Formats: sequence, structure tokens, C-alpha cells
Amino acid sequence: MNRLLRAAAAALLLALGLLAGPAAAASPTFEQPTAEATFGTGITFRQAFTSSEPLARVELLLDYPDTLGPFVVEAAGATPAGRREIVYRYLVAEEGHLVPNTPITARWRLVPADRTVPPSVGPAERVLYEDTRFTWQTVAGDLVRLHWYEGSDAFGRRALEIAETQAEILSMLGWTARA
Repeated sequence: MNRLLRAAAAALLLALGLLAGPAAAASPTFEQPTAEATFGTGITFRQAFTSSEPLARVELLLDYPDTLGPFVVEAAGATPAGRREIVYRYLVAEEGHLVPNTPITARWRLVPADRTVPPSVGPAERVLYEDTRFTWQTVAGDLVRLHWYEGSDAFGRRALEIAETQAEILSMLGWTARA
């Protein structure tokens, strides 16, 4: 009987050890990201975070309107564990043109050096890349959103009416209108 109890206790300890498995790494913690757009120059994205594990890389995921998925930018390579603040500057002169009034949603992804640990994605930050040289007015219809900076509200409403009519005609002809 004593041998049976010892065997049962050993089996229980073994089972508990197997169930516990290796200790899981703590998930990284993200602070609130920021994004600041400067027309004609670009956008500065910042993310502070703390990771208990070293990272293989830090990526910035940029979502643009009407795209199937994010544009992925490697913002930093191998990064040691600890608190870090990563800054990525999207420079229009180097990265390419951005259309004024483009909303961009940015999220940061931390890819651990340990490939058995899944990447972590931080909170989203939305920024509007707007042309700040003018005081813009905006009016939206069912199909078109119109931005203008010179002229009255009546001018904007009339321009929207024309644009909506033309978008309907093009739609009937099989064209796809994009705002």
C-alpha cells in the first residue's frame, strides 16, 4: 500500500510538472503611440513599450484607405529586453508622395527573437496627413467627399452636386468611383 501511495504521488508530481510546462514569457506592454504629420515633410510615429524578451525586430504596420492589408516597415532590428521608445519617420521625399487628407492607421508589432513566442501588436493610432497651407472646407455626399479651400459653402454644395451626378453616370457605365 505504501509503495502504491508513493507511485501515485510520483505520478501526480510528474503530471503537474508536465502540465505546467515551460514558464511563458510575459507579454510586452505598450504605452499610447503617437503620430504627428507635417505637410510636405512626412509623419513621425513613436511607440514606447516594455518587453521582457529580446526582439528580432520592431515593425510599423501602416493601413491606408482601400488597401487589402497593412504596409509593413521594419522600424528597428534586434532590440534588447527592457523599456524602449522607437521612432520612425516617414519622409515624403524618401518614401514617396502622400495625397493630402489621407487618413493612416499605424500599429506597432514586436517580433520576439524566440520564434516560439508569437508577435505582439500594439494599439492603433490614427493620423491625418493634411495640407495645412490652407483652411479646408469639406462636404460629403453619398458617393463623393469634396475638399476645397477657396469659395463659399454654396460653391462647395454645387461642386458636390456635379461630382455626385458624374459619379452616378460613371457607375451606370461600369466605372468604379473612389473618393
